[in-house]
Amino acid sequence: MNHVTTGDRKSGTAMKGRRLTVQLCALSLSLVAMSMQAEAASPRHSSLVVLLDRSGSMRQADGACVRADAGQLLLEQAVDGDRLSVAAFGDAIQPLTPGFVTVDPSTRRSLLSAFRTCAATDARTDIAAALEYALETAQQVPQEQRRTFPVHVLLLTDGRHDPPAPRAQRSVDDVVGQLQRESVQVHVLALGNGVDRALLTRIARATGGQIAYAREARDLVVGFLSVARLLGRQWLLFDRLVSPGRVSVPLPAWATEYQAVFIPQSGEATLSAPGAEAARRAANYAYLIGPGHAGPVEMQVGGAGRLLVQAPGDLVLNARMPAVAPRDVFFPCAVRLEPTRAGGLGTPAFLGGATVSLRLGADTFALYDDGKHDDGGVSDGAFGGRCRSAGTGALFWSATLAAPVLDPPSASGSIEVLASPLNVRDPGIFSGWLDASLHRTPRVWFDNPTDVQVDGRLEAGTWHLDVAMAPRSSLEARLPFTGAAFATRREPVVLVQEGRTVPLGGVRVRPSWLVPAVLALVGAMVGVLLRWPQSIAGSTLLVTGTHRDGPERSFSAVATIDEGGVPRFSAQAPPPPFDTPGTFRAVPGARQQKTDFVPRAGQVPMFTASIRGRAGMFRLGRNASWRISADGFSVTYTFNRK
Repeated sequence: MNHVTTGDRKSGTAMKGRRLTVQLCALSLSLVAMSMQAEAASPRHSSLVVLLDRSGSMRQADGACVRADAGQLLLEQAVDGDRLSVAAFGDAIQPLTPGFVTVDPSTRRSLLSAFRTCAATDARTDIAAALEYALETAQQVPQEQRRTFPVHVLLLTDGRHDPPAPRAQRSVDDVVGQLQRESVQVHVLALGNGVDRALLTRIARATGGQIAYAREARDLVVGFLSVARLLGRQWLLFDRLVSPGRVSVPLPAWATEYQAVFIPQSGEATLSAPGAEAARRAANYAYLIGPGHAGPVEMQVGGAGRLLVQAPGDLVLNARMPAVAPRDVFFPCAVRLEPTRAGGLGTPAFLGGATVSLRLGADTFALYDDGKHDDGGVSDGAFGGRCRSAGTGALFWSATLAAPVLDPPSASGSIEVLASPLNVRDPGIFSGWLDASLHRTPRVWFDNPTDVQVDGRLEAGTWHLDVAMAPRSSLEARLPFTGAAFATRREPVVLVQEGRTVPLGGVRVRPSWLVPAVLALVGAMVGVLLRWPQSIAGSTLLVTGTHRDGPERSFSAVATIDEGGVPRFSAQAPPPPFDTPGTFRAVPGARQQKTDFVPRAGQVPMFTASIRGRAGMFRLGRNASWRISADGFSVTYTFNRK
């Protein structure tokens, strides 16, 4: 409930304005969330430029035009709404489609015809011109649309960059740099042994693409399928060489359906599975689609060959990152790939060799699922490794699965990086001085304020200690240092971890002479105060008492303390027993009810003494001394007569 006080209309108006602002912000966030949900719900599509080498050497490398079957398989993997552009290159560029063509039932036939163009008559292989054509085609897609239609390039070649007669053109590296700036990935499929591996690898890596090598034409089907899997968000579940007969393929629960491709070593390709649609066959492969379910599916293959099974499914990365970590110290990083649907991940084939790229600040680290990096079992979806940050403060991190799939699963967050892995705490000032004065080695505490275990070797001078400090733990140690001779000094402490030295600050070593000196000074001052003569000259002493040596009668006398500290009674001589040497204590009203001395039988020396002006221990010359307590004005009067 909001309360607005009377007479504060301006404040009330401001509060209403703030409420309106909050409501508008909430409405804006709701609209943004609805927009993001709508975008996430709508299918995302891909844009692919396929570049086919038409140099004369392709007649030998792919005389049976297996690339046509491979292109047909790629087209079958494409979903309606994806965009394809096909062109051949050699001496020059020959577009086989008019730029990008949107895949739908009406365009699939024309796209299939483009893939079946198997001419191989050119004398040259102008890879730079091919990439430049792909760049120009990609730039036809507006920048804002590339989020929905990310552009990829598939480059199929069997040779080296061999342009026609010199002409004004950019080099391969220049075009690759522009493709990289435009965020266009180039995937390379190299056929045969005569390819320029160094150049093609550089093209793929520079643009963030994949590269595959096909030893023979039949391998082109696998290469095109891998690109189709990348663009179609398919996960490779099974990839093995099989013999004729029944093959059991495990399917995870998260697979909504599966797609199987059988590539025979020779002869006709036949493939079947219970509940699956009839296999579509081409000259070099058989392809079928079946329903997803948890458990194995029994497939029947008609010969020896290679069987690949893939499936779509939603997988996410869940990271286990510390909230607080130390700078320049390695700590474990872990992520797990998990399905969004119920059921385990299983052990799909794509996990073999898969890694996770984790970026922390300006540094990048690789996480592995090989059972050797604190990641559990092999290919179980858990990725582990070690990370380290050279920066401090709040740093952003992101982890992405390095797998050939469009929009790979990723996770992100932030972490606070502290400048020092351990905090060094000295004892308090008094404790430090006391240890130094007693010639004890100084104590020190090491605190681990982070969420990671800190391993290493603590060193200070000749002292060292191997530690494995758990998160948020402390360790007490004594360092073999003697007290400082004069002023406090600092002894540096470092943490040595894997050959690197991390300074932790220093330990204060207090001087050993300070506490004894202070105690001696205090003792001297107390002694002086206790023994220093103080004058109470001019004060008065009132003495009252009762005589018991006959008829009871009271007496009183007033004395003035003279310069020698001796009481001088003004009215009469000191009444008995004050003229007798002895010590008396007051009985009534005093803290101690005790008679130390009774000079005469039947006489109780009851008196009250009061000295105005002073209190404490006094030496009153040679003849008398007084001990006076201010509490209750009790007095012990000692009278010594010469």
